[in-house]
Amino acid sequence: MWETWNLPVWAAWLLPLAAGLAIAPLLMRLAVWLPWRMQCEWAWMAQDWLSEQAAQDTREENMPQACPGVTDDTEARQMPPLAAVPLPSRAVCRLLWLAAVALAGLCAWRFGLTWGGLAVLACCWVLLLLAVIDAREMLLPDSLTLPLLWAGLLFNLASAWVPLPQVVLGAVAGYLCLWLLFHGFRLATGREGMGHGDFKLLAALGAWVGLAALPQLILIAAVSGLAYGLWLVAVRRAGMRTAQPFGIHLAWAGVAVMLWMGAP
Repeated sequence: MWETWNLPVWAAWLLPLAAGLAIAPLLMRLAVWLPWRMQCEWAWMAQDWLSEQAAQDTREENMPQACPGVTDDTEARQMPPLAAVPLPSRAVCRLLWLAAVALAGLCAWRFGLTWGGLAVLACCWVLLLLAVIDAREMLLPDSLTLPLLWAGLLFNLASAWVPLPQVVLGAVAGYLCLWLLFHGFRLATGREGMGHGDFKLLAALGAWVGLAALPQLILIAAVSGLAYGLWLVAVRRAGMRTAQPFGIHLAWAGVAVMLWMGAP
């Protein structure tokens, strides 16, 4: 899996960069479509629950009959195809183009053109997508974090990039450390300090980098998040209690640690 393909130097660089250019439009549309799908599913679930309650209650005139903008028509509950989803803003599109190509170049530099390097690059692209979604919507979809977790376990099982016991412990420790922090903060303050998606994302990253690299990853993410939060307060764009997405910092810390680890 880590054997370099026998290709000319120019091809070894051109192929990953072309892949980055090709994947960027897909990332742009997924950044809009995935949160949209989650919000529609939540609204449909709420409508179904209200309909069930209304059917069971004899005082139906006092029950709310529908959620605004939500239909009972099953046929109308269809998500538009991915190609029909509007693109995000120009700034986000440019960021995704640049970041997707930059990640492809960095992975080609650190891992060479190998199957293992392509797997790490795919992981980096998913982390980029998660960071954009979290920045825009403060959501980390399970449809991305959970497959990323299983992909990390299977990748290390096949490639031995990180020993399998390390990645299993990394996934467990990644989830538990944020879970304990979440509940400790809630007991101390009565408020929730982060979302459950952050637990799953750190578990997925632990499955990719292993237990030994997890402290560095958490440190990078924590310092980055603290610095960004203080900067927002300094420029008066946020208050001390304003919620900020932490998934962005976990994602870029994961990319940094994987690039630092390099090929075995």
